[in-house]
Amino acid sequence: MNARPIFLDDDTVRDPITGEIRPLILPSAPVVADAPAIDAPMVEWALFYARHEWPVFPSDGKRPLTPRDKDANGEEIKRTGGFYKATTNEDQIRAWWKKWPDAQIAIRAGEASGVFAIDIDAEAGLENWAKIIAEHGDTPQTHAHLTPGGGKHLVFRWHADRPITISPGQLKSTPSTAPG
Repeated sequence: MNARPIFLDDDTVRDPITGEIRPLILPSAPVVADAPAIDAPMVEWALFYARHEWPVFPSDGKRPLTPRDKDANGEEIKRTGGFYKATTNEDQIRAWWKKWPDAQIAIRAGEASGVFAIDIDAEAGLENWAKIIAEHGDTPQTHAHLTPGGGKHLVFRWHADRPITISPGQLKSTPSTAPG
């Protein structure tokens, strides 16, 4: 299922699965007025984010589609693929989505985009997140959207003076997308 949020004219967003309407209060959030049509090709959405200074790269939903570069011997060079290739260059974005027209859009989190996300996986992750909220209180109001796999992404402002790191297993089935 390829459900995208529906950006409304009054700076709110409607979740396409639940129908919930909430304010769009994302730091450096792209301007809703210039958003592509909801049924626009994914490349138009990738370009939309890039025009708002959010470096993007294509993903299959779990893994980047952009491979690592190779040295003269054909060996992969570390830290040259995936989010390291995220860009706002429109020509590169068009080339990627010509090659992978159905690719999902990934945004490089951290200082590059000014945001980070908590990726709450379906069932177990949502149950665990509810326990965390019950124990520690809710998060500040922020942009959230459902994922194709039934989970949820919570997007927050990135603060360079308060770095967020990836801690697999710390939130049980709730990875975060920190820098990168």
